[in-house]
Amino acid sequence: MADDVLELTKKCAEAMGFIICARDMLDQDGFVPRVVYVSNPYRRYDPFLDAAQAFELLCKFKLHISPPDEQDGRWEAYTLRDPLDPDSGVTAHALDESLNIAIMKCIVELQDGR
Repeated sequence: MADDVLELTKKCAEAMGFIICARDMLDQDGFVPRVVYVSNPYRRYDPFLDAAQAFELLCKFKLHISPPDEQDGRWEAYTLRDPLDPDSGVTAHALDESLNIAIMKCIVELQDGR
């Protein structure tokens, strides 16, 4: 899953308009981390663990979220053709047990569809 999260993180950074400066190759335990470093300003970017960064994605791309239901326990993140009209149709949609991952997956689907 770490590789998947790293790719989601990279694509979300690009969607936000950040320039990716570097990616850690291995952390001290020999695992590939899920973060990238971006410029303007230079910082660590990790919307998987940083709720504020995930919230930036949610707001910038006008995502809607629905809490987990009792059947599958997954968060839903989606975008609408017209953010003010709930009947306008969905343009991107993602489900995940993690709210932040659902947001990230939705952003990637939205970007891939453009």
